[in-house]
Amino acid sequence: ASEEEAARAYDKMMVWVELHSADMQQTGQMKTGTTNFDVGDYVDDIPDLKTLSQDELVQMLRREGRSQAAANTAAALKARPRISVCAK
Repeated sequence: ASEEEAARAYDKMMVWVELHSADMQQTGQMKTGTTNFDVGDYVDDIPDLKTLSQDELVQMLRREGRSQAAANTAAALKARPRISVCAK
């Protein structure tokens, strides 16, 4: 996984922590400044993150990481120059 992908996985975890924190439960407001990227990047993820348990979050992030790694590997293999061997 790239550094950006790892940073985004961290961000999703931090958003989850904020959503499930006692402060958030009491005030309904999420703190900002705990993520690598703007929290607004994760607005579409918030409904799912609210319903996930910690174990489900970890499993989701692992699946996403494996999927990204597979996609990166496939792209790297596709970009490699082909070596052809001609038999005489």
